Amino acid sequence: MGENIFTGLLDCNVPIRIRPVGLSMHPFIRKGDCITITPISLNTPDKSGDMIAHGDCVIFREGSERWLIHRVIGINHKKETILTKGDALLQSDRLVPREMIRGRVTIIHRANSEKVYHLDQPLPGIICRLIALLSRGESIISSIFRLRRRQVEVSPEFEFITRIIKFPKWILTRLSFS
Repeated sequence: MGENIFTGLLDCNVPIRIRPVGLSMHPFIRKGDCITITPISLNTPDKSGDMIAHGDCVIFREGSERWLIHRVIGINHKKETILTKGDALLQSDRLVPREMIRGRVTIIHRANSEKVYHLDQPLPGIICRLIALLSRGESIISSIFRLRRRQVEVSPEFEFITRIIKFPKWILTRLSFS
C-alpha cells in the first residue's frame, strides 16, 4: 500500500487491514499475520478523543522514516506522552507524543489459520494489559543491567535473567493467542 494511501485512510478514519513486516511484536503478532488498524482520533475539541490504554498495540511514525506497531507500556497524562515497546525487544522506545499515535490494532488474523482475535473484547484486553505490565518490568530490569554492564564487561547472568523475564510473557501470548 502506498504511503499516501495509507496516511489518507488513517486521516479519513477508515480501518485498514495490513500485513506488518518485522518481528518486534513476536509472538503476539507473527510473521504472515494480518492486522486491522483502527484509526485514533485525538484531535477532538474537548481533547478527549479515543482513549489509549496500557496494553494497546498502537501505530505511530518513528521520525519521518518508518511506521512502528508497538505496545503501550506507560502513559504520562500531564506531558501527553506515551511509552511504547515491542514485545520481542528488551528496551522501550523513546517517549512518543500523544498526537503521533495514529491508530490501534483491534484485530489479529492469524496466518495459515481461521483464527481471528478481537483485541477490543474484555479478555484479550486484560491479557494485553498483563503483557504490557511484564514488558514494563522487562524494560526496567534491562536498563539496570545495561548500567551495570558499563562497569562490568561480561555479564552472563544478563542473558539468563532476560530469558526468565520473557518466559511469562511468551507463555501468556502462546496460551491466549495461538
